[in-house]
Amino acid sequence: MRRPSEEPPRQARGLRGIAQLVVVLLSSFERARRKGSRLNRKTYMTITATLFLVMAIVHLLRIILGWQVEIGGLSIPLWVSWLALFVTGALAYFGFTQKR
Repeated sequence: MRRPSEEPPRQARGLRGIAQLVVVLLSSFERARRKGSRLNRKTYMTITATLFLVMAIVHLLRIILGWQVEIGGLSIPLWVSWLALFVTGALAYFGFTQKR
């Protein structure tokens, strides 16, 4: 059940998916900055775990769809995405399962 203070910001109401997530995360940072308070550990872990989850999904999409990546003329092999999927997935998992 959501508390009234956890309602999504007005800008996020018409959005869905990642766009809504980005707006909600940015508004959380802005609200904390305005209060002059620091982010607590739970909020920080949730935000970073969400970002790692998004990165893992992008690597999974690259693997499934066979996207080619080139950086400065250097072709990045597909096994790099397998490694990155494992690492970012593990970091997201550990971030979401923190007790504190």
